[in-house]
Amino acid sequence: MEVAKSEFYLLIEKLGGKAPESINRNTTKTSFSNMPSHVADEFLDKLIKVSSLERQARGYAFEKFLKELFDANGLDGRSSFRLVGEQIDGSFELLGETYLLEAKWTSKPVDAADLRSFNARVEDKASWARGLFISDCGFSEEGLIAFGKGKSLVCMDGLDLCIMLQEKLSLQEVLSKKVRRAAETGKPFVRLRELI
Repeated sequence: MEVAKSEFYLLIEKLGGKAPESINRNTTKTSFSNMPSHVADEFLDKLIKVSSLERQARGYAFEKFLKELFDANGLDGRSSFRLVGEQIDGSFELLGETYLLEAKWTSKPVDAADLRSFNARVEDKASWARGLFISDCGFSEEGLIAFGKGKSLVCMDGLDLCIMLQEKLSLQEVLSKKVRRAAETGKPFVRLRELI
């Protein structure tokens, strides 16, 4: 009965009404599928090892880590590849859509120039192409504002990866929720902690 009641109040709120204050607001939280515990722990250990590498080795190791993470989550990852005049850090499939990958492990947050550059590479491909930009150090607020809304990118930072692995959340589901929120808001970067 309690589940039916909370679903009823969710419907009321969607229609513009208000649920009584006594209703537990945690019932509106987004639920996620879980990654098997041993898999999440293994990838968290790998991510920590990547962080201890030298700068140049760390970038390549991060790309390899992400490809393995995509594959472990059923996303059919592809390693980095070169096209004429450019390199793509990888690609994967999410719910029948192909995403190109940009992976950065830098000492400072990514700015608007890096976001624009990758977005232009994505838009130069097929009209249905999308991109995932993963920056271990995150994205500067000014860069996100200057980059704007309504682009073909979804962004993820290092803290998103850590939270996902610590909470043993499915990468496929995390990305699906980020894509949906980006479609709803136009914002390329919504922190995972805002979605759970």
